[in-house]
Amino acid sequence: MKDLSPKKETLDVGGAAPASLLPSPRAIMGRIVRKWYWCVLSLCICLPLAYLYAARQPQVYGKATTILIKDDYPRESVAATVLASTNGIVNTGATNLDNEIFLLSSHSLLKTVVRNLKLDVTYWKKNGFRKVEIYQDSPIAVQFTQEGKTADARFLVIPVSGTEFRLEKDEKDHHGHETGVFGKEIRFDSQAFIVEKTSKFDESSLNVPVIVRRTSVKNAAMGLGSGLTVRKASGKNDLINISMRCNNPVKAEDILYSIVHFYNEASLEEKNKRGTKTNEFIGDRLDVISEEMKKNDLAIEDLKKETDVLTDLSTALTEEYENSLNDKKDLRELELEIKSIEYLKDYLEQEAEHDARLVPINSKIADMGIRDQISVFNDTLLKRTSLKVNAGDNNPIIRELEANLNSLKDALKRSVNNYYTSLLVKKKNVQDQHEQTREHIRNVSSRERAVNHIEREQRVRESLYVLLLNKREENSLALA
Repeated sequence: MKDLSPKKETLDVGGAAPASLLPSPRAIMGRIVRKWYWCVLSLCICLPLAYLYAARQPQVYGKATTILIKDDYPRESVAATVLASTNGIVNTGATNLDNEIFLLSSHSLLKTVVRNLKLDVTYWKKNGFRKVEIYQDSPIAVQFTQEGKTADARFLVIPVSGTEFRLEKDEKDHHGHETGVFGKEIRFDSQAFIVEKTSKFDESSLNVPVIVRRTSVKNAAMGLGSGLTVRKASGKNDLINISMRCNNPVKAEDILYSIVHFYNEASLEEKNKRGTKTNEFIGDRLDVISEEMKKNDLAIEDLKKETDVLTDLSTALTEEYENSLNDKKDLRELELEIKSIEYLKDYLEQEAEHDARLVPINSKIADMGIRDQISVFNDTLLKRTSLKVNAGDNNPIIRELEANLNSLKDALKRSVNNYYTSLLVKKKNVQDQHEQTREHIRNVSSRERAVNHIEREQRVRESLYVLLLNKREENSLALA
């Protein structure tokens, strides 16, 4: 009997199916030939569907630009600054390209571009199966007047004459329409707006539907962000490439220009704020430092007044040292002169015991009157002595000369005593003056230390004051 149980197919050692199970190319072609009508039907269905899908896809255009990120202009020359500003070079306070890329693609910047170009409202026309964004070529412009948070809207505006237009919900709903007048507000589909003609409006625009699409500024900015690409230029540390994919080439160019323009404005505004704040801070610091410098000047002035010095303390201290040295010199000379006068006093007191004795003239005695009296006394004594040898003691001339000698001696003693007293007074005055000078030197020295400390602080403040003035000028130049 035959075995009717199903045969089990086995795999070879390599895991591959037996060669008899793989269809040959001839078998495949045979099956295609036998089922040719299915292939033709598939082509007849798929090709039109593919063409329809491709024809309905909106056209996408790409535009790109490159910007240069510059350092702060105060580091450059004024000529370079003017050249950069006239050639539209982007200026920022930092060279971190990652931060600049983030700013260029930020949502807030894109929202500013949307508001400026009014990209939350777009205009389309049907061109065959494809809808084409007409952007600036639109014959009409719609201005929405409804306040508050706006909802998305889509409708058709069909100009029927030079003064009227028709509104439709969509291309297939021709019954739910409404007629309006250009330049007057109309409410349609929970929206309030005004339809106006543009410079592109002409006879060919009549009865041609314009599709108006409205979305929120936030959604429009997100749509821009999906088509925006910002990245570093390859091999460059200060260049950024910006590219934009959009349904209209003119719109893509305007978007790129607006991004760079508002980025520049934001950068300049930020720099102006920073410069203004810097000026305010520098001005406040200059006022504080100026007030501190005035206080230091007053403190130095008070110290000089307390020390009775109105000039430089170092000069005054030098003068006081010189005065002290002069006082010491005067004291030494006075002491020598006093000793000379004391010797003369003693000599005159001892001279009473002798009849004929000359009075010596000491060169240390500065009083010329005393020295003249001594000369007269010595001359009279010599004259009397010479006459006494020849004429004797009873000669009237000798008696007259002796009387003169006694009177001259008495006058000389009085003069010496008076001069001695005056020298003592003078010595005491010089000693007092010397002590005052030494005390003044001590006071000036202590005040000089305090003044030096204040002057060091003053020099630091003056340097900081000049530095802040220079920084304020640089900052003002950058702001200008």
